[in-house]
Amino acid sequence: AFNTINHEEWKDRINTVGFDLELTNIVAVAHEITYGGTWYTDRTSNSYYRNNNGTITTPPGQTTVPNDSRYDGIGIFAQDLWRFAERWDLLVGLRWSQYAWNYTATDDRLGYNFIDPIANNNINAAREFSGNTDALTGNLRLGYHPIDATTIFAGIGQGFRAPNLTNLAGNDLRASGGTTVTANPDLKPEKSWTVDVGAKYAQERDSASIGVFYTQIDDLIQPVYTSPTTATQGNAEQAQLLGGELAFDWTIPLMSFLPMTHRLALVNVTNYVSGEADQLQPNGSVQEINISRANRFFGLVGLRYEAGPSWWSMFRVRWSDVYDEVAPGDNTDTRYTTAQAANGIPGSVAGYAVLDMMVGWVSPNNKYHAQLGLENLGNVTYRDPGSGIDGAGLSGVLTLGARF
Repeated sequence: AFNTINHEEWKDRINTVGFDLELTNIVAVAHEITYGGTWYTDRTSNSYYRNNNGTITTPPGQTTVPNDSRYDGIGIFAQDLWRFAERWDLLVGLRWSQYAWNYTATDDRLGYNFIDPIANNNINAAREFSGNTDALTGNLRLGYHPIDATTIFAGIGQGFRAPNLTNLAGNDLRASGGTTVTANPDLKPEKSWTVDVGAKYAQERDSASIGVFYTQIDDLIQPVYTSPTTATQGNAEQAQLLGGELAFDWTIPLMSFLPMTHRLALVNVTNYVSGEADQLQPNGSVQEINISRANRFFGLVGLRYEAGPSWWSMFRVRWSDVYDEVAPGDNTDTRYTTAQAANGIPGSVAGYAVLDMMVGWVSPNNKYHAQLGLENLGNVTYRDPGSGIDGAGLSGVLTLGARF
């Protein structure tokens, strides 16, 4: 007889309070000024329970993040869409963002054994940690309209991401796959520059767009591996992302066969992204690695039938190519290995194609809408790279919405 009991339980809750404010004014006819702000505060409630053969423990350092952690964000923004010529416009924007955090960590938490330099993993030794970071970022985009329905654009913009509680003091879920990722309270925020160019067309109900981008990121936050199963949250020296999107919603010319005001259209969104990082290694060398989940080719394609201005239906296929440009740690992470592709590459994830059917209604004044869908009609087993669970099987989804 076997009486072995091994049970672990994490309970996590995040309480968020915040608001967003956005206002728009037309100034001197040519300037469309948009401005506002956002603020929120997160408070966490975290507990951990473990039962090993009747020995019950609740070590505080094993919670997902430290219990009663706090994370605050605030942002103020303004932008001006300036139509300075008949077919030209310039979009200029600025944003100030600040993020602050406060939590209490115990000596037994991964990455915090320095709190008590004498006793190892001392659950009774604790220290309060707090910090903040802020940045002023901007963007600039030039638009040209050769005809009324078309826009050609080019832009440059800055990005900013502060480390979150998981980066600073979390127990990464990669541990479930045999990889230990140690938190790091000394992380720097990410800063980036993005250049993008593209074109858009919109005429009545037809639309199409294409765009490409290149992003350079300094201090990208990601695990730095010291062995195949041991890593610490760290900052990459530099990282690059490039990619693009092709999208259209285009009428199939069957007007003579359809009732007036009805429409059959081909809908498509195709995305490609590739990313690599130059990461400093513990021995002082720099290694180029793939960014996890960044190297992907995916999208959706479908047929949409519109029965007048209010009713529509659609068959669509959501698809993804095989994820095979893997990053360090993917090969031991159950989020990847559970959906292993049949190509022999450890950490790769199989591609998929999922069929959905939907019907929807929109009120004449566009204030109310409803949508009923049957998703994954083939009940296909699939998983997006980095997800901890498979995608939903055959499902019914009802969505109701209102705009005031």
